[in-house]
Amino acid sequence: FKETGMPYEDVPVDEAKQKALAESGDLLFGELPMLNDGKINLVEPPAILEHIAQKGDNSASSKNRLLGANEDERSFARSLCSAAQDLRIELFSWVKTNDADMKKKFISVTLPQWFESLDKLAVKSIAEDRGLGPG
Repeated sequence: FKETGMPYEDVPVDEAKQKALAESGDLLFGELPMLNDGKINLVEPPAILEHIAQKGDNSASSKNRLLGANEDERSFARSLCSAAQDLRIELFSWVKTNDADMKKKFISVTLPQWFESLDKLAVKSIAEDRGLGPG
């Protein structure tokens, strides 16, 4: 929400609060992060990010097109969000298990591949703004 200029509150949730939210049905699938935006609770980072971007694009205070100006840009934004979610899943896989081999693979293979792709996108965005701004 910060990028949109809209007000928000970041609420820390400990394990007990997470369990209580899950048991009450407020926390879908028992997973964090969760966005509570009045009448809706969203989980899954891609859905949360798209929701925030759409609200930001619709707000009078926003000067950006966070979700893109057309369907091609929106689809590209969804693709980036999905890739970030994949990276997050891999990160938490080894963090939760503390598996040394998973950590080694994440650091030596996954991160370099991900950042290489992101770097290529940033370089490409110099000529055509793909949502990263000028280069």
